[in-house]
Amino acid sequence: MAKTSSYIATALALFGATVTLFFGSII
Repeated sequence: MAKTSSYIATALALFGATVTLFFGSII
């Protein structure tokens, strides 16, 4: 379970960074 939650945390971090860069390039 710990490994799964770690993967989820990493995926959310990457997704957040991607969204931030995406909107940052638009604005």
